[in-house]
Amino acid sequence: MRRFLELGCADGMTGAALAARGKLVTAVDTGRSVLDARAKDAGVGFRRMDAGYLQLDDDTYDVVYSYNSFEHFSDPARVLSEAARTTRKGGYIYLSFGPLYYSPWGLHAYRSVTVPYCHLLFRRQDLARFTGENGLPPIDFKQVNGWSLQAFRTLWRQFDDVLQRVRYYEYPATAHVNLIEEYPSCFRGKVPSLDDLTIYQIEVLFRKHN
Repeated sequence: MRRFLELGCADGMTGAALAARGKLVTAVDTGRSVLDARAKDAGVGFRRMDAGYLQLDDDTYDVVYSYNSFEHFSDPARVLSEAARTTRKGGYIYLSFGPLYYSPWGLHAYRSVTVPYCHLLFRRQDLARFTGENGLPPIDFKQVNGWSLQAFRTLWRQFDDVLQRVRYYEYPATAHVNLIEEYPSCFRGKVPSLDDLTIYQIEVLFRKHN
């Protein structure tokens, strides 16, 4: 396997590690993302584009992969469809991402608020006021898509006719279960299921059907 495509590459250092092992890596991202100089030197090719609208040919890549981006993509279903389209038959798609939205740190605001489940326990306007009054980095509430664990489980099933799940893991985060047990009324009605509160990361390896 030689041709790799990374979706949501950020600084491209994962691609740099693959390129150093002789892989041909194309890295895709939007916005202000800029490849680290080391990634450029390693030969990683950067394309600025939306992962949901890839301007790339069908059946091109041996491996399409993404780290910690599927919780940020506004339309994960469209991104997975594009990943499947650009992966060659018999090729692989690898995704590893988290924390999921309803898990303890699902708002991705840990640099500003160190309270687990803060997005479930407090209103957004209160969190914004708290960070502003205390000189903390503002929270970008739009940076996460808010998808539940069940939404991702449903998405995988929708692609069963195209993608075979070779390996699948859901990683639990139970360090803050005591908060749920002690203050159940604060969580009741705010989450789709208890699993959403305790599963923080998904790792899945697909193989595209021949």
